Amino acid sequence: MKRGGIIELIQLNMKNNKMNYSMQSLLLISMFLLLSCNTQNKGSAETTNNVAVDTPETQQIKNEQSGSDKNDFTGEWNWEKNNDSKDFTVKIGLRNDSLFTSYCCIIQQGLKMDCPENDEYSFVVPKPSGNYFTASFKSYFSSSIGKVKLSLKDGKLIWEILEAPKGEFYCPSTAIMIKQNN
Repeated sequence: MKRGGIIELIQLNMKNNKMNYSMQSLLLISMFLLLSCNTQNKGSAETTNNVAVDTPETQQIKNEQSGSDKNDFTGEWNWEKNNDSKDFTVKIGLRNDSLFTSYCCIIQQGLKMDCPENDEYSFVVPKPSGNYFTASFKSYFSSSIGKVKLSLKDGKLIWEILEAPKGEFYCPSTAIMIKQNN
């Protein structure tokens, strides 16, 4: 039913005194709010405090148009097997067509940590055109170098160590990572 039809129905019921006055007022206010919210921002980004927020529908359209969903490595990724005794996170940022990557692995309930002290990066690589890349990475614990392959599959990041760093390090050999909604 269209907005005009609903309002006419309410007004007709008000004239016929089928509803008491407070119920009439409440119904009119509710219908107005419902209809005004329903027609605003249809098919575009919603706004919250004058800041544009993508709806799932608009984000899907953007991803389909740009193809960014397939090869978007950026964001914070958490290991599927994270729990109270182990936690592995990979953070990937994009700047000037390069991926700036750091990881943090905490095991034994925080007794062993392989994490950066500051805003240090484990590796920086040119943004790949495909769905995977390899890089030499630095273990924050032993400062030794290893080689890792990162790939995207079904919306998940796959972490695979190709060459382990010499010495002690704590990140897993393989990990399936889930992107966090920031």
